[in-house]
Amino acid sequence: MRPSGLVAATSSPGVAARALERATLAAGSAVNRVLPVRAPERPASGMLCLSDRIRLLRATIRNWPLVAVDRVGPRGLVVTYRTAAGDRVRCRARSTDLFETVLVSSGYDYPAEFLGLDRPGDPMVVVDAGAHIGTFLLYVRSLLGDRDFTGIAIEPMAATFALLEQNCRLNGLTGVHLVQAALAAGPGTAVLRTDVPPDGAYLHPAGSPAPASGRGELVDTVELGALCADLGVTEVTLLKLDIEGSEYDVLDASWPFLVERVRTLVMEVHELPDGRGLHTVTRRLAPAFEVTVVQRGPGGGVLVAHRRGSGTADVGDGSEGPRPV
Repeated sequence: MRPSGLVAATSSPGVAARALERATLAAGSAVNRVLPVRAPERPASGMLCLSDRIRLLRATIRNWPLVAVDRVGPRGLVVTYRTAAGDRVRCRARSTDLFETVLVSSGYDYPAEFLGLDRPGDPMVVVDAGAHIGTFLLYVRSLLGDRDFTGIAIEPMAATFALLEQNCRLNGLTGVHLVQAALAAGPGTAVLRTDVPPDGAYLHPAGSPAPASGRGELVDTVELGALCADLGVTEVTLLKLDIEGSEYDVLDASWPFLVERVRTLVMEVHELPDGRGLHTVTRRLAPAFEVTVVQRGPGGGVLVAHRRGSGTADVGDGSEGPRPV
């Protein structure tokens, strides 16, 4: 595990990148003034159509014309987007970073009304496992306004972790512990498969033949309860899991901590070839949590679970029904 400690400093991209950021910000603002845009409603079924995806991009990213450079730029190029909330998010060109930023920053993936962050006076601790490049914690900060929170961001992939560090510093996101590791059933090491888009990197199944050279990287693994104990965290306000199929092992290994210490859990569930999916996780959580399926899709979905007796079980009652990915 590589904990980088609390984020405190700030950093900024180069002069040319800042000039491009400003130019595309001006262009995006000009177009939006002439052709105002609002974020689309979530569809009753199916996925967002192309025109709605473009609307969501324009409503969420202020310098959205930068996408032209993003899509044709060389691999390895890093561009900086400005969100509607005022954050600056560095993304890899020709990757899934921008799409992930739009879905998270807009609240499409994790609607605010389901997160249980509206209880005043509580000390806030937010754990983001599968933190990617940091957009979820920035989203949480925008929801909390002037309320402070302590964050723990867990991300195993080296290149992605570097962007997570940069985005936290770039936005002055302080009070966040950055941990370069994968959340798993216990401490140790594992191979992270990196021959997939960055937001889909997953732990290679233990006991399976080793992947070909260049298709994975060795990473440290941590268990949730032990990590929180090491950091002095006794109660978690919100735990977000997007760990590409490892959620089943984490639920089993960290169950005592989850039912005693986690108030709200929001999780992206990935269907596995052995048949495990949303129904598996829902049944697992039901004895201790009120569970609502927020989104459904062909490969899984997103659910939110509020611990019974925590005062959040009535947040997001699911009366609108499940929403498609």
